[in-house]
Amino acid sequence: MSKTVYFDTNVFDHIHKQIGVSEDDLLALRAAVKTGKIAILLSILNFEETLSILESSPSLPVTELQLILELTDGQNLLKPPELLLPDDIHGYAKGETLVSPFLVNSRIQTDIKALLTPNQQNMTKLLAVVRETQKQKEDFRTAMREAQDKAAPDVRRIKGQQPHFDAYWAKCAEKFAESLAERARVLEACKERGIKGLLEIRSVQLCVGANLSLIYAQDFEGRTPKMGDSRDLKHALLASAAEIFVTRDKQFARLLARIPIKGFQMLDINTLLQQVR
Repeated sequence: MSKTVYFDTNVFDHIHKQIGVSEDDLLALRAAVKTGKIAILLSILNFEETLSILESSPSLPVTELQLILELTDGQNLLKPPELLLPDDIHGYAKGETLVSPFLVNSRIQTDIKALLTPNQQNMTKLLAVVRETQKQKEDFRTAMREAQDKAAPDVRRIKGQQPHFDAYWAKCAEKFAESLAERARVLEACKERGIKGLLEIRSVQLCVGANLSLIYAQDFEGRTPKMGDSRDLKHALLASAAEIFVTRDKQFARLLARIPIKGFQMLDINTLLQQVR
């Protein structure tokens, strides 16, 4: 049976530049995708991060994006985090079966095909894709800050004691999930169904867990906030659609590995390659 995998963008970048990944490794990865051992999910975030250097270095991101398209299924494009999480929360509030995490009939899927024929007109389209998502990025950042603020009173009560992360999760997770439901304007409906049940939804689990693990690391382990934290939180949320999340960021992997979530693995690319050969 095929395993669904989500790649942090740094994995695609290292494969493309052959940093710790050989040509033989790439051939093995291609074979695993072709034979159906794994299915690598595709996200808009992968494109945004790769396209970020398009204006300064037009050729490098184009070839990397073409590699991404080769290894993934462009028809199954993950919703951006700003849609995926609210859709799941609304589905839970209504007692409905969760909708697909993939976009349907999106213009972005059409624009992605422009990567196969890189010219000035297509590059302009791709840059527009990056720029039009800026407001969504800001909305997501605001939502995460609001949720962190709501959980802050519970966090402060235990600050300084260095609890085990499991105890920290038990104390703060429901409050954080409530904030997400409140922002989605379905808090009362979620409360009626049970916030514990909301926390069993994979996207909510990973969103709450990644945020709490990050705060825990900063409050109790001396971690310094990074510019890329918001981006990492988005990757964690998108990875909820997969069974395996692959990243080269060891510290980020450590933060996610302690989230109490079943049927979800954190791997580096070399470990994944060992499993699929």
